[in-house]
Amino acid sequence: MALKLEDPGNGFRHGKVVAFINESMARHEKGSAFYLENISLSWAAVEDKLRAILEDHQVSSEAKEACVWGSLALGVRFAHRQSHLHRYRVEWLYYFAKLHKSVARALVSDMKLLKAQQDVERKEAASLLQLAHARLAEVQKERDLLRWKLLQAESAAKVPGLATASGTGAERAGEEEEEAGATAPTAAASGATGGGGRQKDVEGSEAAERAKELRGDLMQLLGVVNQKIYTSGGQREGDLRSMDTAMLYLPGIAKRTHILPTSSAVHSRSSISDVSLLGAL
Repeated sequence: MALKLEDPGNGFRHGKVVAFINESMARHEKGSAFYLENISLSWAAVEDKLRAILEDHQVSSEAKEACVWGSLALGVRFAHRQSHLHRYRVEWLYYFAKLHKSVARALVSDMKLLKAQQDVERKEAASLLQLAHARLAEVQKERDLLRWKLLQAESAAKVPGLATASGTGAERAGEEEEEAGATAPTAAASGATGGGGRQKDVEGSEAAERAKELRGDLMQLLGVVNQKIYTSGGQREGDLRSMDTAMLYLPGIAKRTHILPTSSAVHSRSSISDVSLLGAL
């Protein structure tokens, strides 16, 4: 028997149907042979072979009928196989759709989490930006305040600098007049003396002239230093202290203290005046 009822792949469920088909194929030997030979082929190949048998006039009608019953059994078997394949494909598609749905849910949850993180980061960035703007505004205010203080200090330092320069020039003019008055009697006395005292008078006048020149240079230097101190408004105490220490080595120098108004506080400055190099020489 070509068909077997216990074979689950034949596609038949009832024993009478299987028995009738086996009897129909058994009427000719080609029926069972046709079924067994083409059981592994596709339905298109089986149909082509059946058409060739039906068109062959040398084949008897009984053989043709047996081959037709065999092709019918093969068709049912192929249909049963295709139904199994289709069921497997449907199950696979259902599993794939379920997996796709789970992946989509996971992606949705991940997107929500990412969106929440982005919102938090955006809020943090906005707060940091506001804080930076506030700090920038504070720095700008401090800059404007320091600039205003600097302008006030410069404007306040310009007026005392001019007064000090004018005072220094007047003092130098008075001292030059005093020196001229002191040198006039000396020249008259030297003219009245004899030939032996003329050399001493000449030496004394040369020394007086050198002292006068040295004194004028020193007074000019001190005037420039005082003017720089008043105009700058930012000199350190160490500069004047070093100047005072250097001038201590010159004899006959007295110190006088001036008060300089600044924008932050009142600083005491020391300047050099009343140079009497004639008495020292």
